[in-house]
Amino acid sequence: MKLELHFTDRDIERIWNTACRGFLAEQKDRFEVVSTTPDGRESTMYWCGENYLHAMIVAGYMKQKHIVPVAILWDTIEHEYVAWVGKELEVIGAEYL
Repeated sequence: MKLELHFTDRDIERIWNTACRGFLAEQKDRFEVVSTTPDGRESTMYWCGENYLHAMIVAGYMKQKHIVPVAILWDTIEHEYVAWVGKELEVIGAEYL
């Protein structure tokens, strides 16, 4: 089944709660890969709470809008899903932070 939803930048801002430059390479043991293994590029990480669907929406939106690789991770310290986006915060930050 295909479900088509349309989101604005503002809608996406309301889904994630924290964002920062990616640090996956420095703390690999902290994160479990849920979907798609992230590559080693510069990135931004968006914490989306305990709801997998929120991370899936944020990752999908960023992938489609910015044509970048994305992955969904589980943060074993904060106990929430993270949308990993293969683009630096400065690029996305002007629009989202």
